[in-house]
Amino acid sequence: LGAILAVGGVGLLELGGTTVPNLSSPISLSSDDIASFLQPLAFGLGFWRMEAAMRSHPTEASRLTAAQLFAIGMGSIVYCL
Repeated sequence: LGAILAVGGVGLLELGGTTVPNLSSPISLSSDDIASFLQPLAFGLGFWRMEAAMRSHPTEASRLTAAQLFAIGMGSIVYCL
């Protein structure tokens, strides 16, 4: 339910200025719009996977957090290049 609400909210924000599609003027989605739709799904998937990792390795919270921060940092550096 949370993922559906998140995607729906992003849809309302991203497509707020468009009209109802018909045959003469369909709604066009850019790559930015698609990325905005996928972001809440990827965010939820990340939390779900972290929960599974914490369940299987309950004493490794600091190492899992460090790995998550390292992955985000490396992704940000690659994006900035």
